[in-house]
Amino acid sequence: MISSDRSVTKPKSCTRTSLARWSTPTEQTHVQMPALTGIELIHSLLTERGLTQRDLVRARVFATASVASEVLAGKRSLTADQVRALASFYRLPADLLLRETAAA
Repeated sequence: MISSDRSVTKPKSCTRTSLARWSTPTEQTHVQMPALTGIELIHSLLTERGLTQRDLVRARVFATASVASEVLAGKRSLTADQVRALASFYRLPADLLLRETAAA
């Protein structure tokens, strides 16, 4: 709130306790995320978002469909440019895509 002297004041009716009551049960529970390799994460995100490998080619993450196929099949490693493009495309930290083995 802004008082008449233009300084910011804390609203009286909004306390931490009242904010906690507004949260949903889902927001109050901790969900354990499964550990995935970078390639498993890409596959999972493709499925979750209803996308295909071709969508990644169209988004210029991969140069060709064959490159996308080889990378996602584990026959080829991701390049630095592909990691940056995937991180930007999915709006994720790049280090999530660099995992070669699932974390325990």
